Amino acid sequence: MARWPPPVRAVWTHPAFGIGLLRGAVVNHNDVAVLTLARPVAQPALPLVGRGDPAPYQPGTIATILGWGVTSEGGSGSGVLRSGQVPMVADRDCVAAFGSSFDPAQMTCAGLPGGGVDRCEFDSGGPLVTGGRLAGITSWGIGCGRPGSPGVYTRLSSYVDLVGRQ
Repeated sequence: MARWPPPVRAVWTHPAFGIGLLRGAVVNHNDVAVLTLARPVAQPALPLVGRGDPAPYQPGTIATILGWGVTSEGGSGSGVLRSGQVPMVADRDCVAAFGSSFDPAQMTCAGLPGGGVDRCEFDSGGPLVTGGRLAGITSWGIGCGRPGSPGVYTRLSSYVDLVGRQ
């Protein structure tokens, strides 16, 4: 029986990846990496968004987020893959929530105005899917599911050419 998941053969991390802090939360910039598996898998990959495509990020577009992270602030990790549905949030609202720590050229955010559904600790690297395409990568946020504090994701349309070469 083949080992699952297959071993990783190579890891590429964006050379300008950086970390900062905002109100005690870690803020990631250029938060994108590619893991190359040692062998192919039978499961099909999600198609990626197009370079510069604004459609997946339109405010109100419903996105699916997935992860094995904690289910509440200070909670323990989930033993099963969990998913949630959240609307994409306008860049101006993300800037209002996070100030200059939010860079719309490389980030997008999604979440319910009243909170409740969100990514949380240990969900980093998980997918944000809109329209059946991988549009984002779980990156950072302040707390988990807090009102007025949407989750922040890497805007994959800004990196798709770079990721596709890895």
